[in-house]
Amino acid sequence: ISNPKILTQKIKQTAGVLESGIFLRKPDVIYKASTNGKFQII
Repeated sequence: ISNPKILTQKIKQTAGVLESGIFLRKPDVIYKASTNGKFQII
């Protein structure tokens, strides 16, 4: 997606659409879970 902000605005202008599901900012923290129940903070 070359310009997610504009795409989000266009999607939300569609009748009946409440959210786009596109994240516009980078996360502060990322958690990576493993199958053994442990996780790491990236």
